[in-house]
Amino acid sequence: MCTNGSHKVPKRVTRTILPDTLYPSHEAIDFYHHYEEDIALFAEMGFKCFRTSINWTRIFPTGMEEEPNEKGLAFYDKVFDCCKKYGIEPLVTISHYELPFALVEKYNGWEGRELIELFERYCHVIFERYQGKVKYWLTFNEINAGTMPMGTILSTGTFRGFEGPINEVPDKPQERFQALHHQFLASAKVVKYAHEHYPEYKMGNMICFILTYPLTCNPDDIVLNQETDERVQLVLLRCHGSRRISCLCKEHLGEKGNHRQDGRGRCGHPSRRNR
Repeated sequence: MCTNGSHKVPKRVTRTILPDTLYPSHEAIDFYHHYEEDIALFAEMGFKCFRTSINWTRIFPTGMEEEPNEKGLAFYDKVFDCCKKYGIEPLVTISHYELPFALVEKYNGWEGRELIELFERYCHVIFERYQGKVKYWLTFNEINAGTMPMGTILSTGTFRGFEGPINEVPDKPQERFQALHHQFLASAKVVKYAHEHYPEYKMGNMICFILTYPLTCNPDDIVLNQETDERVQLVLLRCHGSRRISCLCKEHLGEKGNHRQDGRGRCGHPSRRNR
């Protein structure tokens, strides 16, 4: 759970809900109670597409239940029906920075391979439930956040046991990249499942594209910028689009030692800097 913060005081992660503490995401714009008027305003403005997200914990509160929460499913039925009423096409993100906290505590988030199957169960339920209401899906929001330290909390959930200011979260690249690998596998599995069972579905991904520039026109700076761009952003597009991992990304993983001890996922490519 994440509290509010400011430019002077960082947000904090707490493992329980503290009294007299603001958790902005718990209310936010209160879409839960105002979705009808909000969607009506979108229509008034001429919007034809509405990107929204399904909250995993509304469907499976801990992520580990055998049966989904019917009240959560019914809420999104109403949201999508309201979109249809106004001729608005929903574009739905399946996992948008809201990993069930119980999965952080038990498996250290996406570092645990168990999350792949749990994510598949969640997706199978919502794919079936919203057939005919949702056509366009995104598996993960900004999946490449896992390549950066900020992804520890936002994306991969690899901060089991931590409590304190978010700028003090320990960064463990080995865990982040293992978690990212599991997210790739989970995404690929549910995309394959969707294409096989719901051919009308259009499956996509969303990345956090951060534009970078070389500091100077020095070739070393230009190459470094290209490598950074490849590592943080382009590899995600290529993995989703062509199902291949680029040479630059393999080199980066090899340099960082981001591979399992049993050898799975090991790069095997020498570093460019050590050739």
